[in-house]
Amino acid sequence: MSYRRSVLIPDGEHELALRVVRCLAHESDLEIHVLSTDSSAPIRWSRHTATFHSHTARAMSPDRVAAIIDTIKKTGAHIVLPVALPTIRLVAQHYRALSAVAALPPTPQLPLLDTLADKWLLAQLLEREEIPHPKTFGIPPLPLDPQGFIGKRFPLMVKARARAAGGGICLCRDPGEVARFLSQQSDLSEFFLQEFVSGPDVDVSVLCREGDILAYTIQRGVVPSHKPFNPPAAIEFIQDAGTLENIQRLVRAVRWSGIAHFDCIHDLKSGETKLLEANPRYWRSLLGSLYAGVNFPYLACLASEGREFARPTYRSIRYARPSTALRMLVRRWPMRATPQWRIRDSGLREVFQDPLPDLAIQAARLTGKLFT
Repeated sequence: MSYRRSVLIPDGEHELALRVVRCLAHESDLEIHVLSTDSSAPIRWSRHTATFHSHTARAMSPDRVAAIIDTIKKTGAHIVLPVALPTIRLVAQHYRALSAVAALPPTPQLPLLDTLADKWLLAQLLEREEIPHPKTFGIPPLPLDPQGFIGKRFPLMVKARARAAGGGICLCRDPGEVARFLSQQSDLSEFFLQEFVSGPDVDVSVLCREGDILAYTIQRGVVPSHKPFNPPAAIEFIQDAGTLENIQRLVRAVRWSGIAHFDCIHDLKSGETKLLEANPRYWRSLLGSLYAGVNFPYLACLASEGREFARPTYRSIRYARPSTALRMLVRRWPMRATPQWRIRDSGLREVFQDPLPDLAIQAARLTGKLFT
């Protein structure tokens, strides 16, 4: 599978970019270049980057496309690998211009990308394709009439259509709570209602080309986040044929191309695994997939140039994000950590091998600066 190529990450300002770079660094045949809208982005200090470049163009402007093309020419990059949703969207919108100067990974059509990124539009797509998902409703006219909730089972969740990491979610136990939450929102068109499903998280990560799954991993949460509705603090990679089948049905139906991370939940009442939302971008537990045996960014680079590879298998391991692993190690230090939570089962080993970006992140937080 070895081939000597160079890859440009065009959105180094995003926090996910550092995870992608650290995955790519596990392959010795890639040279990594980074472009960022932030000249002080922590990723510029990574030992894994050959060069770092910055520009000031707006996110979706033609100037940003020009900055990417200019950086391709400067670095001689063979591949452009967008990381976050805005840049994947930019690449989809300007696919012809960018593909003329560099190879691009499998990329979805822009309308389909926007559908998967919008939780309300996704729910309607799942309804049409008869893929298990929680019952979903539009926001009724205000002022809310309690009679309008007849037939709807509480608790209900009010959810924002396009926010990430649990943002814009309110668990409501009666119509009054729904009304109070919505009265605090400036734009009700950005919200919808969904039945609350109780059960463990099951997530599926995929790389696809025209509806064909080239690689996947399945994970479930084993340590919940301390924040409601946030991704789990620690996960375990598992096999789950039923959940995979639902995802296969969806990506085949829409002929999905690209990477995506699907959030599902195993409904304890019905026994079904239901699809909650999709993130058509790289994900926070990306290093966990790497340690389990699937290097999604590297495979996306191979796919960008049409290189064939066998669908990789993955191991059933546990993975904790660095902050979670550090807390576990500190708490158990007198007795030493249990074998299930060794440093190599977390992103801590990447931090130890490439510490400067994380030190820059901590320094920025002390000064009140937040990264995207």
